[in-house]
Amino acid sequence: MICSQCHRCTVIDTEPRGKRRDRKVGVLRDMSGYDIPGKIVQDAVNMYVDVFREDTLKAGKRRAAMAITVYHAYMTNNIAKDPVLLGLKFGTDIKALRRAQGDLTDRIHAYDLRDKYPVTFLQAWNLLHDYVALGLLDVDQREILEDILVSASQESHALCRIQPRIVGLAAIAWLQSMISRVDISEHCRMYHVPKATTCTVMQILSMHMS
Repeated sequence: MICSQCHRCTVIDTEPRGKRRDRKVGVLRDMSGYDIPGKIVQDAVNMYVDVFREDTLKAGKRRAAMAITVYHAYMTNNIAKDPVLLGLKFGTDIKALRRAQGDLTDRIHAYDLRDKYPVTFLQAWNLLHDYVALGLLDVDQREILEDILVSASQESHALCRIQPRIVGLAAIAWLQSMISRVDISEHCRMYHVPKATTCTVMQILSMHMS
């Protein structure tokens, strides 16, 4: 069993197959009802059981662990998702997601699963498809923002250092501000992004387009 203190000690998998199968059924049951495609759920369940194994997680930690494995399952299938907005679907918040991600990373290293679950990288423009699906912008706006974000990221090192979801959501606010007045404070509260960083991104995009 993985060390409860450091979560980094390398361990040997001794979990019986029958117990593993029962745990998969339990996690699969818990993940149902969230309107997630079957292939994504199956991949997430496999990752959850591989990584968290026989550990019994309390309700809040379990929801966060399920959310973060579903997020990685989407990424493995080349579908970018906003991790925070996805986490809200599971009733978990940013802090819980960060802890779950840290725990997941530590366990992947401890169980030597890095080849099976490699690190995936996210760019702001990758998230625009998700934001279209969520109704935050339309397809034409997505295409416009995608071109702008790609070119702006090549030009601005500062933009590349900001979390992709913050950049993507700030870009939406920036584009909307070209059409009508946008309440930035409300936008940031609704989508759980920092106002100061959002304003910085909007300024960078304005300078890029000037």
